[in-house]
Parts: sequence; C-alpha cells; structure tokens
Amino acid sequence: MTGNVQSKEKEQLSKERNRLHKRLRDLETILNQSEQQLNYMEKHYKELVEKAGIAILTDDEKGNIKYFNKRLHELFGYTADEMKGKAIQSIVHQDSIETVMIFHKQRVQGKKVPSKYEFKGIRKDGSTMYLEVDVVELVEGGDIVGTRSYLWDVTERRQTEEALRESESRYRILIEHASDGIFIADMKGNCVDVNKNGCTMMGYTRKEILRLSLIDMIPEDNLRTNLKRLKELTSGKEVVKEYMLKRKDGSVFPAEVSAKLLPDKRLLGFVRDITERKRMEEELLKVQKLESIGMLAGGIAHDFNNILTGVLGNISLAKLHTEAGSTAYEKIELAEKASLRAKDLVNQFITFSRGGKPIKKTKNIAEFLEDTVNFALSGSRVKCIFSINTNLLPVEIDAGQVRQVFNNIVINAKDAMPKGGRLEVRAKNYTIENDSTLPLETGDYVRISFKDQGPGISQDHLPRIFDPYFTTREKRRGMGLSAAYSIMKNHDGCIHVESKQKAGTEFQVFFPAVESEIENDTSTDFLESSSFKGKILVMDDEVMVREVAGEMLDFLGFDVTFAEDGAEAIEKYKKALGESNHPFDAIIMDLTIPDGMGGLECIKKLLEIDPSVKALVSSGYSHDSVMSNFHRYGFKGIVHKPYKTQDLKEILGKIL
Repeated sequence: MTGNVQSKEKEQLSKERNRLHKRLRDLETILNQSEQQLNYMEKHYKELVEKAGIAILTDDEKGNIKYFNKRLHELFGYTADEMKGKAIQSIVHQDSIETVMIFHKQRVQGKKVPSKYEFKGIRKDGSTMYLEVDVVELVEGGDIVGTRSYLWDVTERRQTEEALRESESRYRILIEHASDGIFIADMKGNCVDVNKNGCTMMGYTRKEILRLSLIDMIPEDNLRTNLKRLKELTSGKEVVKEYMLKRKDGSVFPAEVSAKLLPDKRLLGFVRDITERKRMEEELLKVQKLESIGMLAGGIAHDFNNILTGVLGNISLAKLHTEAGSTAYEKIELAEKASLRAKDLVNQFITFSRGGKPIKKTKNIAEFLEDTVNFALSGSRVKCIFSINTNLLPVEIDAGQVRQVFNNIVINAKDAMPKGGRLEVRAKNYTIENDSTLPLETGDYVRISFKDQGPGISQDHLPRIFDPYFTTREKRRGMGLSAAYSIMKNHDGCIHVESKQKAGTEFQVFFPAVESEIENDTSTDFLESSSFKGKILVMDDEVMVREVAGEMLDFLGFDVTFAEDGAEAIEKYKKALGESNHPFDAIIMDLTIPDGMGGLECIKKLLEIDPSVKALVSSGYSHDSVMSNFHRYGFKGIVHKPYKTQDLKEILGKIL
C-alpha cells in the first residue's frame, strides 16, 4: 500500500518536472525570439536614427552630449570622434547660448518651457546657421535625467524670410515715397491700402481713406462715365485712363489713373495729378495757336508794310510840302495818324510772327514802368498806387514792345473800372525755384504785378483771354493780350493771370534778370536843316517803296540810285567804289527779296568788297533775328517799314 502511494507520487513528480522542463524550454524559446526581435528592432532603430535626415542628440542634466547621430556631427562639421564628449555650448553661437542653456536648465528642473524654438548654431569652421529644435525630457525613476533634441537646419528658410522682409520693407519704402498716389481696393471698390502721397493728393488721412470707396472720390457729374471705366478693370486688363477726382474739400482735379487687377482679385491703382501737365498742354496749345496765326500774320505784315511804306512815306512828303495850319495840313495829319494806327496794328501781327524778335537794351525798368503806366492812365478815373523796390535787378527789354505789354494790361484795368478805382502796380525781384508751376527756367527775375478792383474774369473766360481776337468788351479788337503774351515769350519771360469774380484781376509779368550794365538812352542832335549831301543806294524789289524812299531821300538832299535785288546792288556799289570821287555814302537794303538776293547775303559780299560799308537793313517782317541783332551781321542800323521822312533823317544822321 505504501509502495503504491510512493510510486504514484514519483510518477506525478516526474510528470510535473517534465512539464516544468517543457515550460522552461518554451520560455527560453520565447526569450530567444524576444531577444532576436529586440536586437532586430534595436538594429533597425539605430539604422533609422543614423540615416535620418534630422540631427538627433541626447544630453544629461548638465548639458553634456551623450549620444548623437551621424547627421548631427556632419551638420556641425565634426567627425564622430571629435563630437564625443562635447557640451551643448560648443555647438551654440554666442548670440543664443544664454537662451539655450536657460531653457535646458529649467526643463531638467521640471519647469514649463517651449519645446520648440529656434537658435543660432556654430560649425567647426566658425560659420553660423539657424536651427529649429524640438526637445523632449528623458525620465528615469520619475526623475528627469536629460533631454533628447531633434534639430533641423532652417538657415535657408530664415534667409528667405529675411530677404522677404527686406523686400517688403523696400517695397513699403518705395510705395511710401512714390510721387504717385497708390491705392489698393477690393472688387467692391472699397479702399484697403493707400500710400502717403495718395492721402496728401486726396486731402484725407490714411484712416479716413480706408473707410471710403473709390466712388466717394469721383465727382457726381463724372460718376456715370467713371463707373463704366472702373468696370473695365474686372476684365484683368491694365487700364490707363484720365479721370476727374474729388478731394476731401470738394475741389476737383484731373488725374491719370493706371490700374490693373491683381491675382488676389484686388484692384491696384497708380494715380497721378496731371493738373500741371494739363496746364502745360494748354500753354503749348496756346503757343501753337499763336505760331499758326503768326505764319499768316507774318506774310500779311510783310506785304502790308510795303504798301504802308508807300502810303506813310507819301503822306510825310505831302506834309512837308503843305503849309502848317491849313485845312490840307490838318487832313494830312489825320491821314498820318490813321496810317500810324495801321502801323501799330501791323506791329501786333508781327509780334505773333517769328520775325517779331525784340531789339533789347539793358534797363532799370522802374522809371520806364511808372512813365508808361501814368501815360496810359492819363485822363482816366483810375488812380495808380505804385510799390516798386529800389533794388530792382536790370532786365533786357525792347522798350517799344514792353510798352505795348504795359499799355494793354492797363487798358484792360481801365475798362474793368469804368467808374474809377485803384490800380496797384508792384515791382520786385523774384526767384524761380525748381518747384515753380510757371513756364520759366529757374533763376532771378523781376516780377511786375498789376492788380485792379474790377469785377474779375469768369473761370469760363479766363483760359481764353490770350486767344487772338477773343474779347468780352465791345469796340475792342481782342489783340492786346495776345500780343502781350507773345512779347513776353519773346523776352524769355511770361505773363500770368489770377482772377476771381467780384475780387478783381491781377496780371503778373516776369522778366529775366541780367548781369549786364544798364544802357543809358542817348539822344542824337539831328541836323536842323533837312539838307544832306551824299549818295545813297536803295535796294528793294517793290517799285512803290523805291519811289517813295527816293523822294524822301531826295528831299533830304541825297543823290539816290536804285537796285531791285542784291546782285544789282553789288554791281552798282562796286562800280561807284571804282569811281573814287563818287562812292556811295550808305546803302539801304531790303532784307527779303523773293526769288533774288536779299540783304543778308548782299551784306556779306559788300563787306568783302568794302569792310567800311555803311549799310542799313530795312524790313516789314523777318523770319529770323537779323533785325534785332543787325550789328552781328555787319549792318550799321535798321529802318523798320513803314517809315517816314523823319525816320530816314534820324537814322542817316546817326551813321553819317
């Protein structure tokens, strides 16, 4: 019995031992499999870490590097051996060390710090780079024993961002300093951005404009037209149009708008105030008008002055042969005055033409201004108040032409104040700067202003007051201000008008100042006797001019010979010069001879023959500046057609 029990116990123990051996073998198999799997995972983990494009390192609580992958030491330019034992500080740039070490210290202390941030790293060769890091804590037994960091090189991204910021900064500077106004609006026309000049141009602050729509800056009477133009922008095409825009104060100005649709479906517009350009275009158009009329006027003046020379010359001769005080003498004087008025009218035509060049002398204009204005106002109810600076700079003027300018302005003032009033005349030195809106070169000028107390000129009429034959007054030709405008242009100056209805009108004329010394007018003591002696050669293609000039010279006591053109004049001058006892004392020659040699070509040849030739140039019109610069071409003087006997007497008295 006992033996059976023991046998059974031994059998049971054997089975249990076998079962335990089998279990142990199974556990060993599982352990071997786990170890193999762990080795496999560790191998692949290490391979993954080593081949990762991300730099990885682990460090202890003091910041000493304990592990790093291949990417890390390559990123910083070290070998694996060189990297061993380094501290974090050795790969952090001085600019970022404080930040990195504070974050590391606080992190291992369990404090909350950013897990991701950027810092500046330093390579072995001393070059720098920007790194982005993602840090996690390493915990053992509940304590933080170090950190693991994942690093990315973001240098290129940072450089791109900095370049973009610099580009945006430059863009903003360019936008803010652009001379044009720059606006950005959404598709509904609401302003979303504007530069400084856009605000200045429209008279708003930036905050005010960003509350406005483009429609708010368009005058009501232009709204329909401009809305149609704005719709063109939605097509995506660049549009350049002229608009009338309205400022905050309600004033309206012309603008050129260049606009296009941006890729983000916003409207970009460049706005340029073209008020000055429009004014210059009007000025140019005005000049072109006068030049066109000048071409016609010049041709008429040339022919008419030849005719008028015959008329006025014969009248002056008739006057010399008529008893003073007689009825005939009075009639002749009336005819002479009428002819002289016709001469003045032709001179206005000449002013429009290219031949109306001023014959200038350097003057102090103060006394000349007072004399001219006082004479023009004599007998009127208008009182003149002068305010003239004593230190006015010298100017170069053609006294006759400038007198015409002053007379026309004063006449307009008189007409504006038929019941009397006050005309303020001021003269002072004035400097034109680069930013001036006047059509003048920069430099020193003398500005003379005439301000009346009349009703003013309407804004509709103001742009047209210099147009030839434009006038709002009865019994006026409308030529005065046109002539004044051309005269001032020929003097390299300008005439400017400011006027408001019920507030009077102010004319301003500007003369360039010169450094030349003032030329004193010298009076010539002409011979009391009308009798001269000598020989005069007259060259002119008009029979009537030759005849009347011959009679006037004959009356003065000269022997007169005639020539129809320059070739004939040269031949006769050479022949007379060869006869030593009978050379010509002077020659009067017409400047322009159609289909023949004129005075300019003739004087060149005569000077070769006789350098001391005393030649006078005569013309009723000239396309060039010979009449105003006659000395340069070898002439001794000029005789303007039409002329009287007294005119010939005076000029011949000077040169003989």
